[in-house]
Amino acid sequence: MSEAPRLFRKYANRRFYDPATHKYATLDDMLSEVVAGGSVLVRNHCGQDITVEVLLAGLLQQQKNAGRNNPLHMPIVLEAQIREAHHKRLYRQ
Repeated sequence: MSEAPRLFRKYANRRFYDPATHKYATLDDMLSEVVAGGSVLVRNHCGQDITVEVLLAGLLQQQKNAGRNNPLHMPIVLEAQIREAHHKRLYRQ
């Protein structure tokens, strides 16, 4: 059975907080958790799940940092995700 995702909170001041360590966290901290094989759950100050938005921001940051000479294959991954979501919507029972 897989472990529960590591919880992070995003406060109204746009800072992330890791309740497990009782310290502020960065987007890089969350990405490092994912790269290491873990999962994250990010909730805003109202308790809403904003994990997808935060992870997409991380992908965009990595794309920007990769630069033109070393582009990531993010468009290919996103296009595949869009197709899969569309297919599921069409053939949902």
